[in-house]
Amino acid sequence: MDFVRIVDLTGWLRWDVLAADPPVGGDTAVNAFQTQHDRLLTGASRFTRMDDRTHARIVRRARRYAKLGFTLTQAAGRIALTLGRSREAVRLVLLRHEAAPRLGV
Repeated sequence: MDFVRIVDLTGWLRWDVLAADPPVGGDTAVNAFQTQHDRLLTGASRFTRMDDRTHARIVRRARRYAKLGFTLTQAAGRIALTLGRSREAVRLVLLRHEAAPRLGV
């Protein structure tokens, strides 16, 4: 059995995959990865991009929460629950929106 190292673009090791057979042209390693991480890949295939309307909705809701004294992270958590998105995705939308005026966007 061989280990196949998968490294991202920054050089950080992301996965050590135990391949049943030595990799031949890379297909064996890919198949081994897919087999071992089927649930992870299935979940990732359901990701969708947020459209401009969703971005605007997030910003509107965050403004309301800010008036109630919520922190950015607290507001992002609440908004994420109602939209079915991750807290981090919502938080990043808010951070980008906050930076936009300073960038002249």
